[in-house]
Amino acid sequence: MSNFVLGSSHSSTRRAFTLPEMLAVIALIVIVIALLLPAFGKSKDAAWDAECRNNLHQTGLAIKAFKADQNGSPNASEVVHGLDHYYTGNSSAMRRCPVDKDFDGTSYGVNPCVSKLLGESAKVVLLDAHETFVFFEGTSSQEWIDSVAPRHWNKNMNVLYYGGHVESALPEDINPYQSESMLTSRWKPTQPCDITGEQLGCGCRGTYYSGWWGGETSTRIDTSLHMPFGGAFFGFDYWNIPLEGSNTSGWDTGTFGSGTWSATLTVPDGGTYTFHLACDNEAWLYVDGVQMIHRNTGGVAGVTTYQQSAPVTFTKGQVVDIEVRLRELTPGSSPSHVSIKWESQNTPLESIPCVAMQPN
Repeated sequence: MSNFVLGSSHSSTRRAFTLPEMLAVIALIVIVIALLLPAFGKSKDAAWDAECRNNLHQTGLAIKAFKADQNGSPNASEVVHGLDHYYTGNSSAMRRCPVDKDFDGTSYGVNPCVSKLLGESAKVVLLDAHETFVFFEGTSSQEWIDSVAPRHWNKNMNVLYYGGHVESALPEDINPYQSESMLTSRWKPTQPCDITGEQLGCGCRGTYYSGWWGGETSTRIDTSLHMPFGGAFFGFDYWNIPLEGSNTSGWDTGTFGSGTWSATLTVPDGGTYTFHLACDNEAWLYVDGVQMIHRNTGGVAGVTTYQQSAPVTFTKGQVVDIEVRLRELTPGSSPSHVSIKWESQNTPLESIPCVAMQPN
């Protein structure tokens, strides 16, 4: 008599996926992922947007603390790099929008007349931008649009207003060149504000002479060493020379004979730098009293041709003195121009930023 085990006469087998079924499952997974990706993208964008808004909110609080401490609003340069003491978190992180792929020290542009704002809560203080200063007068609508950075969802920018609130805005919502009412309601202080180096709180001290470092003199703060007085015949603005009898719109420079520009320079990023000098006539560049470049072109051929210095190594945050001298070889009968730029491993060839210089 044989033993009988229930179910022993049937073998158990598992049915495998067929190729069409496998392809159908893969296609379904791909569809689900495709449906979820936009949601993930929106979630990431929303997180970055919130972080950017928080940066601006923290800057608003820092400005408020500055005003209470100093009994006055910070100037434009101080808003960008002078509020570190008033932040509760990492000040460098506060200056960077996480969407900014070309971060170069700050992701935000400041109203150059911020220190003149008094209780004007609807005026712009800071916003997403490519430029450190966002000028509401003196340029053009297109230049203004090029300077701001609508980085966020639906091409919006985050904007900090003087009242401390942060809002999103499209460029056309706050473009000061769009209308007079937009200029006065969103940007321009009710107090007079001449957008100069004194107002921005940065730049170099320029001393102008009618002779070769002698004669009549005039002093002002220039915001750039890249042809701070221009050269309209070479694609730059006219030179507004602050000497009586000087020509601001013609070929000759009138009573100008020579000039010096000096500043304390704070190096934003460590590394090996080279300086570049272009000029018409004769110019010198000194760093901490050491001559880096001497160039004598004897005419206009050197206006757009740069001479390079020997490399010099700086540490991050190092402070050095910089001085530029320019001599007009034929006063009263020809133009004069000078331009200083620098570059390093992490800094492209560019003008030295205004915020890196303090007049001395």
